[in-house]
Amino acid sequence: LPKPYFFAFRFACEHYGLLTQVPTTIHVALKRLKRPMELKNVRFEFVVLTPKRFFGFEEITILGEKIQVSDLERTVLDALDRPELVGGIEASIQVLFHAAKKADYAKLLGYLKRMDDRALARRFGYLADQLKLELPKELSQYLRAQVNKNPAYLGSPARWGKDGQRDSSWNLIINVPKQELLGEVRIG
Repeated sequence: LPKPYFFAFRFACEHYGLLTQVPTTIHVALKRLKRPMELKNVRFEFVVLTPKRFFGFEEITILGEKIQVSDLERTVLDALDRPELVGGIEASIQVLFHAAKKADYAKLLGYLKRMDDRALARRFGYLADQLKLELPKELSQYLRAQVNKNPAYLGSPARWGKDGQRDSSWNLIINVPKQELLGEVRIG
């Protein structure tokens, strides 16, 4: 693989136990374009990230091989930022749910600030509310400060359409039915 790189999205979610399905397509983050490839019935697709977004990964060892993989906090944000690469918004909420007790919230806040993406922050806030997560005050304040006058969609309009009620507290168009969104997540 061209360096620098890191394994991300669904592969990282499975690595951290946030999703249980083993991916048949593995996404690798790179700084430059590379064509998809297949190796032993596994498809590798490459996601180009800007230098500003190329951070949040660590070296791990799998089957004796050292590889770079997104860290837990980056994996959570990637799942919320690009739900289609982890199985949809319904998989993204599972990722957030399973990571909630393990995540370093100060690191999450730092990463959110570096990513500087209002739609991502609002999606995070809305989903945290749906899961009834108790977020640290500083993170919660940051998420609330990202709400602006331009609405964003909770789910991809290409998949879920553009219809839905507007959640005024997050200024999100909730275009994903709640039963679909929560899927297998059971809030106690």
